[in-house]
Amino acid sequence: MALAEALLKAPQILLTHLSLSDVGMGDEGIAALASLVVQGRLQQLEESSLSRNDGVTKPCSIALAEAIGTRGLPVLRALHLAALVRETDKETVRGITTLVHAITKGRPPLEQFTRSCSP
Repeated sequence: MALAEALLKAPQILLTHLSLSDVGMGDEGIAALASLVVQGRLQQLEESSLSRNDGVTKPCSIALAEAIGTRGLPVLRALHLAALVRETDKETVRGITTLVHAITKGRPPLEQFTRSCSP
């Protein structure tokens, strides 16, 4: 949350790599990230890792997908989501799939993508 707040206050964000793996991020952190995306504050992001933050719920992963689908991450080339959400039911898989489709909509596929729903 503190990182998102700082980024929201920055006049310009030139962040190209964001690694938030295994930091205990939950829904609030993902919601803050989604807010940054919707506001167009992460347009320079090339690589991101949100792996091993299993406090994220299914609805929040879908909300992030919707945010990315709305605004997009035009230069993202690598995304790592291993063990982002523990559940492996159809809704979770649909959420992660929606996220990937939102990111790649109208642009070439990601060069790197890792996903697994369990640690």
